[in-house]
Amino acid sequence: MDIIIQGAGFLHNEGAVAMLFSTINLLEQAFKSPRLYVPVSKIDLRPTQRIIQKYRLNVSPFLAYGYGYKRLLFGLFLNKLSINLVKRLLDYRDSHILQKADLVVDISGDTLSDHYGKKNSFEELLHFLPFICYKRKIVILPQSIGPFIYQRNRIFAKYIFNRCKLVIPREPITNIILKGLGIKTISNIIINDVGFWLEPANKDRLKEIIGSEKINTHLPIVGISVSQSFVRFRSDSNCNVEKNYFNSMLDAIDFCVNKLNANILLIPHVTGPDTERHDDRIACRNLYKLSEHKAHISLLNGHYKADELKGLISQCRIFIGARMHANIAALSSCVPTLAISYSHKTEGIMKLLALERWVYSDFAAPIDNILSKLVQKREEIQRSLEAKMTEFEHNRYELIRLLRAVENE
Repeated sequence: MDIIIQGAGFLHNEGAVAMLFSTINLLEQAFKSPRLYVPVSKIDLRPTQRIIQKYRLNVSPFLAYGYGYKRLLFGLFLNKLSINLVKRLLDYRDSHILQKADLVVDISGDTLSDHYGKKNSFEELLHFLPFICYKRKIVILPQSIGPFIYQRNRIFAKYIFNRCKLVIPREPITNIILKGLGIKTISNIIINDVGFWLEPANKDRLKEIIGSEKINTHLPIVGISVSQSFVRFRSDSNCNVEKNYFNSMLDAIDFCVNKLNANILLIPHVTGPDTERHDDRIACRNLYKLSEHKAHISLLNGHYKADELKGLISQCRIFIGARMHANIAALSSCVPTLAISYSHKTEGIMKLLALERWVYSDFAAPIDNILSKLVQKREEIQRSLEAKMTEFEHNRYELIRLLRAVENE
């Protein structure tokens, strides 16, 4: 069976890596010896091949050349007249993979939304057109979708999603958005993000990282995922957001060092592609420079993949995260987490876990108050997460059942 994993773009974002690794594992469970393919740009081909070889992933990259939206839309218009002409217009160099693919699964994450901009949203939706024109079966795996503010994107999104076989929301807010759009292909159940099923790096590798990074494990560890792009993505962003965000993170460090005698582990979960806007290592270094507790802060010098970061995060007493998949790594390890919000996906995923109380979005409110309550409720939250992770294991088998049902149609 041939399956294309769309939207994996996983070189710089460890959330995307978590979804890719988990999706590969899921598909290998669902189907016997599947042949998996991932489309990548020409510039990312060789680095992607190196990562695949290093981690011995059961997936083959293939080139998805860029194409103008006018060509795609014209091809879509002509789809009713001549599918062969459409294929020529698309000029998809590895079209033989599209022709033989039995299934396309999408793991874009949360980029199918106007939250990241009108143009970006439209371009993300365009990626589905070759698969629609080649009449492939498409399943959008659990993710946060929408909102679509712009009329053009709303119309286009409705067209795309209604031509998929199945669209699966990963949290209740997305479910409401999809129903509001009039999507007829929504899954009748909400299923958690596949990143919850990511296996952490083994104990030997974790011990090696802790040793090389000289992380002090004699003190309680508090992990903080610091986002370089947080301010850009806040829907209410203004000139004060960056200052308030960093001040809140500094206050969080003060609380954890003074009240918990903790060692702070700063986690960069995204490292590109644009370093100035997206590289969390920059934000981590800036926070380190601003803090008065440098002796209690660990900066990671190495570049670690999602499973390795999850292993580190699993050692934390509590976690404070501005990157959702860093939070998912903590939550799936049953680490009580304070989620720093910049979009509905944060509230939605925490609501799915019945933990919406532990979302921090109002920087005017002192962060130490909510952290103090989180610490008090730590054991109760751990027990709740353990029960949820058992429930999510059942979701894995439900998702496998849905994928098999689509393949057998």
